[in-house]
Amino acid sequence: MSPSLHESFLRSRMQEFGDEHCFLCGCHIPKDSGQRTKEHVFPRWLLRDLGLWRDGVTRIDGSRIGYRKMTVPCCQECNGIDLGMIEGRVRAAHHGGIDAFAALDRRDLFLWLAKIAYSLAYLAGRHARVGPVRDDGRWSPAGPLRELDSLHLLLRAASGAVTWAPDAHGPASVYVVGCLDDDEPVRRFGHLDDPPVPMIGLRVGAIGVVGVLQDWGRSEAMGPPQPCGPSGAPLDAEQFRELYRRIAERAAEIGRPTTVEFVGGDVVEVRPVAAC
Repeated sequence: MSPSLHESFLRSRMQEFGDEHCFLCGCHIPKDSGQRTKEHVFPRWLLRDLGLWRDGVTRIDGSRIGYRKMTVPCCQECNGIDLGMIEGRVRAAHHGGIDAFAALDRRDLFLWLAKIAYSLAYLAGRHARVGPVRDDGRWSPAGPLRELDSLHLLLRAASGAVTWAPDAHGPASVYVVGCLDDDEPVRRFGHLDDPPVPMIGLRVGAIGVVGVLQDWGRSEAMGPPQPCGPSGAPLDAEQFRELYRRIAERAAEIGRPTTVEFVGGDVVEVRPVAAC
């Protein structure tokens, strides 16, 4: 499908870039708009539950940013309704323990992980000033985010603008594992991500989760990865990183994300058809 036909077909579901657009639906939300909000990359409940609200992370260049300041522009509807409902279910499941978290609806798990992964890429591009500068001299994160246009399209499922088939499994392979918790807040959380795959890993208290976000379950279908510790034992931070590495190696062997076809209408349906 040519770029022009592709854009016409997807219409309002295409990405929009810049600080005055919602990172998800793309609607215009200038600085003085009452519809403008900030969506936290890592959920506020997560940061508060783990005691990380005043903590932060050191970036590659040595500068430091607080977790609570890691935000992306978002409209009221996407933040408070579409993403908010998903966030509420994920929070309740996390509070219920690993069994409840593992039993989460696959759609919710995918959208939760994908939102964090896409937001991290948005922030990384903004910090590095990668991508074009607009006519008015202001920077746009278009460069790095264009590589994640299909992930963004799938994220639009949060509002119902997009769906996928088959619905039972969804676009991702997801692994949920038990982790060793800690009394020290900074030791209770960790994240790993690899945008080109795309892939993300989160260690949140006693629960760890790794998502290969666009392989349509092919990594997971190969069975569990080789254990990184005693069978059934919770993983420490180093073991979780090793698990992530092994899953990443598997994802690399499988190759690029599955090619998809789009079925149009009021709701765009995404279907996997073949490996690239």
